[in-house]
Amino acid sequence: MVPKDVSDLKLLAPNRRVKTELEVVFNVKPEDYDKYVHLEISVDDARTLIEKLYKTTLPNRIYDIEDAKRIIEETKKMDILSCEVFYIEAMKLNLKK
Repeated sequence: MVPKDVSDLKLLAPNRRVKTELEVVFNVKPEDYDKYVHLEISVDDARTLIEKLYKTTLPNRIYDIEDAKRIIEETKKMDILSCEVFYIEAMKLNLKK
């Protein structure tokens, strides 16, 4: 499922929330990011998809770091298979078709 054209990206160490987030950090300039993006969906579509697939409602706003920590700790975690299901469903809503 990973696009073939990311081979020139260099992986960085995980972010500070490595224990609670499944994330891969790429060393890419913000102005270059768009050339690597093959999937783009609206925030509203992402929220709807998460609610539909995982029966989880995400807050509309995060007020501070402590609020973010609490939300991350309380939110149901997705495994690799769940991430793939989300990706497949998100492709149906892709704005970059």
